[in-house]
Amino acid sequence: SSRPPLSVTYWDFAARQVAAWRAQGEAALACSSTRAASGGAGAVPWSGELVARSVLPVLDPDDEELLGSYHRLGSVVEDDQRRLGISSAEEAAASDPEGEQRLVEETGKTMREWEDLVVTLRDADAEWDWSRLQVQQATPAGLPAGVDGIPATFAAVTRATRKGHPAFFELEVIGPLGGVLRRRSRYERLLGPPGSRLALHDPNAYPLRLRAQTPELRLEALVLDLAAGEGANRLRYLADARGDPLGLASLLGGPGPAG
Repeated sequence: SSRPPLSVTYWDFAARQVAAWRAQGEAALACSSTRAASGGAGAVPWSGELVARSVLPVLDPDDEELLGSYHRLGSVVEDDQRRLGISSAEEAAASDPEGEQRLVEETGKTMREWEDLVVTLRDADAEWDWSRLQVQQATPAGLPAGVDGIPATFAAVTRATRKGHPAFFELEVIGPLGGVLRRRSRYERLLGPPGSRLALHDPNAYPLRLRAQTPELRLEALVLDLAAGEGANRLRYLADARGDPLGLASLLGGPGPAG
């Protein structure tokens, strides 16, 4: 006669399952972290008049592979421009007219106009006025006393905006993101705990969808470290305006964020 299948009580099964979930959770938390906010309120003035130089991001100065790849990429672009007698933007527009049209519809500028803007901002004397932006800090609900709210970027309220004039017009360029461009793998090693992947949340990093078109960097994800470099600006606080984006209050037994 065949033996009945081995059975397990509900609570034995539950205990095994909870143990498995706990092991998986411990592994996930072991490779995840959040980066503490750096710079503080004094690093970039949160309100008032602010005109800054060095407004564009810079390459990670300590990443020789990244620097070398972008230098070679720039040389290739310059050679093509001399050979064809047109800019890289004009070449891109000619090869992809539909993409050029989408760019104009979405941003109000052609590729050549964007290229000219970047060239202007790369000038040593280039400046950007950040006075129309301000950073505000909301008080988070349900968190322990002494925990400050998350800084968030808003349009500054001025006499003109109080009279009904918009702070910014549609398709107007608010400003360039500043910071340091890094390879994600290097960013994780530099700023995360050993073995972490910074996968939980990092308000100081802006992941880029574009990849550098060089053989050694083609598979490398890039991030913009918004809190580093001379070009860090008020847009570094643009990532989130919620009071408690991770829901820490609910984990701590508080009411949690509304909505």
